[in-house]
Amino acid sequence: GHMLPEEVFLFIDDLKKQLSIDNSICLSFKAKNDLGMAVANSVCAVKSGANQISCSINGLANDASLEDTATAILTRSDDISITSNITASQINRASVLLSGISDTKNIKSKGISLDNKVNEETELLDKQIDIYTFRTIISDLGYSLTDKDIERIYDMFKELAEKKQQIYIKDIEAIIGREAIQVPRVYQLDRFVINSGNKITSTAAVKLKYNEKTLEGVAFGDGPIDAAFHVIGKIMGMDIELFDFNLRSVTEGKDALGAATVKIRYNGNIYIGRGLSTDVIESSIMAYINAVNKMLYEEGIQ
Repeated sequence: GHMLPEEVFLFIDDLKKQLSIDNSICLSFKAKNDLGMAVANSVCAVKSGANQISCSINGLANDASLEDTATAILTRSDDISITSNITASQINRASVLLSGISDTKNIKSKGISLDNKVNEETELLDKQIDIYTFRTIISDLGYSLTDKDIERIYDMFKELAEKKQQIYIKDIEAIIGREAIQVPRVYQLDRFVINSGNKITSTAAVKLKYNEKTLEGVAFGDGPIDAAFHVIGKIMGMDIELFDFNLRSVTEGKDALGAATVKIRYNGNIYIGRGLSTDVIESSIMAYINAVNKMLYEEGIQ
């Protein structure tokens, strides 16, 4: 983690000479990003003779970022005299998908285009496409989903199409990322009403679906989202601690999708929930309910 690129080059070169390592032996190198040079060190290792390098998507565990390392190798392959079978079109997609599954941020690659194609993320979709065309699009994007999953995601696509003027490929990928890991939906959001302002106490009225029943309640809070979280806990009758909350935009524009991440603590364990909507309050409520459903599933609570 503390070596400079030229030191890595000399180290690998010297190691190969001292141990008489030829191409029949796999020499692997793993760089840490303590000084922010993991990608440069990885490229230098390859240039010096390493035939394998270890990276991680989104630079997890302080490793070299797979996205940036692949970009450097593919765009400068002639200069470093190496070949690779990296599928460049899938790298950022994997990064975005991992961000949706785990609590990690997707750091966009530096923007170097690896081909002359239009960026798929900015490609518009016809809001009127049928499920058969939608299934083909999902397959072309490289995802392997069951028919049931495709039907569920298609329903979400149609709901989103009613809220947004334009739907992009990255909207679909955001939905897939959120839906990648799901647990039984014991509680589901039916509807909510928020009354809030800078001169009044925020109030939230929420109705939830619980199995075949509907449960509803009203609560006050320090802002609309806090009020919504309070009423959900009140409806469920559980003492749930909000550990962390994050809200960010995953698409652009005034009707952009907002992704909420909620962490709750129960019995000393942390559970992460995610929600996605053009309405940030709705996405926050959905994330909270998602976290609770995960908690119920893991704790074995009916």
